[in-house]
Amino acid sequence: MNYRNQYKEYLKKLSAYKDEIFAGSNIASTPPVPPTLPVAPTSVAPGIFTRVTSLVNMMKANLVYTEADGNDLGIEGTEVAGRGGDIQPKVSVRLVNGGHPEIVWTKADFDGIDIYVDRGNGSWLFLATDTHPNYTDTSPLPASGQTALWQYKAIYRSDDEQEGQYSNPVSITVAGV
Repeated sequence: MNYRNQYKEYLKKLSAYKDEIFAGSNIASTPPVPPTLPVAPTSVAPGIFTRVTSLVNMMKANLVYTEADGNDLGIEGTEVAGRGGDIQPKVSVRLVNGGHPEIVWTKADFDGIDIYVDRGNGSWLFLATDTHPNYTDTSPLPASGQTALWQYKAIYRSDDEQEGQYSNPVSITVAGV
């Protein structure tokens, strides 16, 4: 951020220098000197927020997890006021990428959604937290020649907390290739 701010200041000076040249000023000036690049930080693999969110969700799903643990780790959020508890995402599902379901949703002004899946056994399991629409479920498809009815539902996330109501479940038949 420091370099970014230095560079923004350099660009302002460069723009002023350009304007000076165009205007034909009688004062001889020198062009601004760009800031020196700092040593680049170690690169982080793409998807850091997805990995951290998954890790936090695993911790919060653990039976021995307490809100006090979450406060100590800084992963407990606060209530978001003003949107009401009746808001629910509208989701749909379609097949993409070789028959995998894609959960289609709209972000609105939320941070993302938590997606749950029922793979035909009547049990809803956490699938993922998604922060950029849409989400493709890359779980293994049924065995070749077999079909299954998979259902999905979602709930909005805001400031690391679920908000509102679960969406209406949507279902799709998936087939093994």
